[in-house]
Amino acid sequence: MVLTGRGSRRYVLYSWAKASDHQWLYEDTPPHLVYSVDHGHFLGDGGPRWTVQDLQAQPSATWDGTFAPCKLTDIELAAPLARLQSVTKADVEAIVAGPRPDWSVTLEERAALADYLFRRKLDLVP
Repeated sequence: MVLTGRGSRRYVLYSWAKASDHQWLYEDTPPHLVYSVDHGHFLGDGGPRWTVQDLQAQPSATWDGTFAPCKLTDIELAAPLARLQSVTKADVEAIVAGPRPDWSVTLEERAALADYLFRRKLDLVP
């Protein structure tokens, strides 16, 4: 896998949200773009069946080793890391407040998700 530029954003996202099932589609023609698909197995090992307890029990965030062969440079990582560092607790809370009521995500689950994402953000970019 060769990722540059946009791949660095993927690396940060996959590390932050803890992807446990990496799925990509590749364009056959230049510039051979890579698309990230099926994000159902993010948010730790529970995947789409995560619970408040699952999120609370997750260890500290670490950088996703799947991307190590990409050898992303500090220059390529600078912009996505700066964007992640700029994310505030209020930003995360606003995002997790977004799902529609008919999605059946409780207030407790939204709060746990916000805490999980903000904690992991601080693990990666203190």
